[in-house]
Amino acid sequence: MVDLWYFNSMLGCEGWFLKSLVLGVLKLVQKYGRCQMKISTPLAIAAAFAAGVGLSAPALAQNAKVAAATSTLTALSSGNSWFDVNGMSMDVRVSQQTSLSFDVALQCSLATDTTVKTKGGKRASATAEAGVKVRVRIEHLDDGEVDGAAWYAQPSADIGADPEDPDSGVTYCQRSQTLEAVLQGQIDLTTCVDSEGNFDPTACTLTDEEIRLILSTLSAHAFNFFDYNLTSGDYRLTVEANPTTSTAINDEEGADSSAAAEALVGLGTMVVDEVRFGAIPN
Repeated sequence: MVDLWYFNSMLGCEGWFLKSLVLGVLKLVQKYGRCQMKISTPLAIAAAFAAGVGLSAPALAQNAKVAAATSTLTALSSGNSWFDVNGMSMDVRVSQQTSLSFDVALQCSLATDTTVKTKGGKRASATAEAGVKVRVRIEHLDDGEVDGAAWYAQPSADIGADPEDPDSGVTYCQRSQTLEAVLQGQIDLTTCVDSEGNFDPTACTLTDEEIRLILSTLSAHAFNFFDYNLTSGDYRLTVEANPTTSTAINDEEGADSSAAAEALVGLGTMVVDEVRFGAIPN
């Protein structure tokens, strides 16, 4: 039995609307006798539906089998550093020793722009790289305040990377774009004559030829993280993202190339599930 009075008091003015949604779900469960998601407390239902309609989940700890959070704003890369994804943080209460599973989905957009300019058979090369890495930070709470050092759900690094490296994380999207060209240049035929008016190819004036490539993409990616054998208590779970960019120019003398890159984090969701593993993965 769902305590709808408790449900309303937790969500304030949105309670009537959410109550109607919950009642609809309960009627479907009663009609068909099954439901794909087991939700153990009213607060878990509140968190899941609040994420679905763009509301914030209650700030106090949730003693639930399932909880959810959603991001509401985008953030542009500004220096290749980690930041908390807005809206993708929640406090949960673990009543007994258990493990947590995190399903984290994010939109990421990459924009890369490379231009090569050269003449006289000189080689020009420009590279732009952009990507987004993600990790889940876990912190123990004592009376609502962070208690002790944070740690990260597993995996916290790509294959072959050092998980202790502060720049480690799981790559959600990555692009490396290189544009390279060897060009003769544009020939000004009016200059290809000598003093006597005869055609002289060595006298021709060359101006740079230019090639530009711009790519911009937006896609959604998801990954499952885990943390094993948490003891009972309150925890803060936060999704961190690190949009990374870099550029490189490799021109022969006389060429003139340029490159730019941006990475963007968009909408996202995090669903946290309490699980019990038969065997702890390595």
